Amino acid sequence: MIFKFIQARIILFLLVFAVNAHLVQAQSVEHVQFAVFGSSVIVSYDLIGGSPDMLYTVDLFLSADAAARYQAVSPLEVSGDIGFGIHPGKGKSIKWQPCKSVNYPAASFKVNATFTPKASDNGNQKHLDDFMEMVYVEGGTFKMGCNDLADSKPIHSVSLGGYYIGKYEVTQKQWQEVMGTRPSFHAACDNCPVENVSWDDVEQYIKKLNEKSGNHYRLPTEAEWEFAARGGLQSQKFDYCGSNTLDEVAWYSSNSGGTTHPIGQKQANELGIFDMSGNVLEWCFDGFSEYQPGKRVNPVGNSQSEEYVVRGGSAKSNAKKNRSTYRQFGPRDKAYHDLGFRLAL
Repeated sequence: MIFKFIQARIILFLLVFAVNAHLVQAQSVEHVQFAVFGSSVIVSYDLIGGSPDMLYTVDLFLSADAAARYQAVSPLEVSGDIGFGIHPGKGKSIKWQPCKSVNYPAASFKVNATFTPKASDNGNQKHLDDFMEMVYVEGGTFKMGCNDLADSKPIHSVSLGGYYIGKYEVTQKQWQEVMGTRPSFHAACDNCPVENVSWDDVEQYIKKLNEKSGNHYRLPTEAEWEFAARGGLQSQKFDYCGSNTLDEVAWYSSNSGGTTHPIGQKQANELGIFDMSGNVLEWCFDGFSEYQPGKRVNPVGNSQSEEYVVRGGSAKSNAKKNRSTYRQFGPRDKAYHDLGFRLAL
């Protein structure tokens, strides 16, 4: 058994967001360390302070180049005190079993923990939010659109308040838990994104989810979607959602085999959000309308439109359609085999 004990290169960032006020609260993290046991890595930490019933979503990031660049570790490779539903306490640990070899002397880890809204328990209804992992997007001002795509110009200034957006696209299992149906064309995959659902279908799903959970989920506005896709205030101005190399962040026409894939397998963007380029296109809240010049604050598109905004590219899309600025639209009552959604709050 190979054992290595490394502490100096660990970085643990804890971002705690109050749901209603969107305030950032400090949280004490102590005794952070990691050890390598054979082919597995154990990252341990203490999460001190806050109410014992508060829940956090914990993510693990790895840098293999001396902290020059971090990449999210696939949720399929980790277990333990990671993901949704982590309470404050001592002796927290994450077990990582990497699929590829790692140069540990040059490696460093970053763990993000974000406060996540908690659902109420209505009778025999389980906490539906247990699988609705959300990422907080701090508000700010950005330049929306681009001038080299016909429907995406002109570039204009947009200011947004803070909000939550889904870390992942809503999956087939999550749809079935609420609706009792399996509408997807690519149906034999619990953790693949749900597709073949219209905008109207999605609104019915959200209505039922909110009734059962007691929360106020919704679709993101187009501006919220693009701001999050570009990395929010952490944006590095990539062409795609998290990279200038599309294969790193997306399942698209050149690598997908023409089908959807389980969520979270590609690299996340700067905010730790997955699959905003590729896998499935995503409905937005807005009706489609042309951009107008000038500054906008929390804009929402034309609510009278029969065509609603679609973003993000899909497993069938070419590279151009996976750009974070590329706009599409479709009839609100039509469903497509490559069109799904993610939630906002």
